[in-house]
Amino acid sequence: MTALMHAASRGQTEVVRLLRPLEARLQDGRGWTALMHAVGRGHEECVGLLLLERDLKDGEGRTAEDVANGLPDGERRRITPLLRKKVQLSDLPEELSSFQLTGRLGRGAFGTVFSAWSEEHGNCALKVVEYEEMERTIVDSLRREMGTIPSLEHPHVLRYHRVHDDPDNGTAYLVMDWCSGTLLDEVRGRGERGEPFRDDEVWRCLQEMASGLAYLHERGLVHRDLKPGNVLLSSDGGCVLGVLTYWVQEVCTAYRSSRSCVPLPWRDRLRSHP
Repeated sequence: MTALMHAASRGQTEVVRLLRPLEARLQDGRGWTALMHAVGRGHEECVGLLLLERDLKDGEGRTAEDVANGLPDGERRRITPLLRKKVQLSDLPEELSSFQLTGRLGRGAFGTVFSAWSEEHGNCALKVVEYEEMERTIVDSLRREMGTIPSLEHPHVLRYHRVHDDPDNGTAYLVMDWCSGTLLDEVRGRGERGEPFRDDEVWRCLQEMASGLAYLHERGLVHRDLKPGNVLLSSDGGCVLGVLTYWVQEVCTAYRSSRSCVPLPWRDRLRSHP
């Protein structure tokens, strides 16, 4: 069982909310999902958080509703209507049909960040950017960056798996690796707990950020806003640089916010002008 399944079976709502983006749609040895575990124990709030798993079947071909049908009458009458509840999430274009939205992480000024899942990439984050009301110069810059970021591949630079522009609807879609939080979150959390960073942890973080920056510089890009709130943390605790401008990288308020990559000629201007 995954940690999400354990939390769902125990009715730990906040833990389910935290782990859902990372472990949604996984199945255990008998094919059960976290939703099935929540249904089997009658935890209504957890069921509501995991509804986007209800299409999955276990090893015997049963859905979560089939699991609910095996509950005592009182619990079945409470759980079954929840499983039939309509979930309102954004419709994705045909080009992204391989991705299944699994939840909403947050909304910012320019769009919404969702957790998503696909066979190829597993759990990831999907940003829907609504640019119809933006200034033309900003939209042009966004499109330039969308042409650059899919080619970036480095363990300490945020990986974008897919980008799609829908000009008819004034919307861009960006699919990226899921990260558990930001370095700023970790610094604040440790401060509250009274747990200082060890020297080796500090040096590791600096080394990973420097490695990511060197990779960007080799490709003619420079990061304009490097700070703890713009450094994401991977599932193994490694530091990952977000690489999009502030109007897109509101992932960082689902992770915080970030302004990032510009063409390398900016370095010369930064050297010669205040």
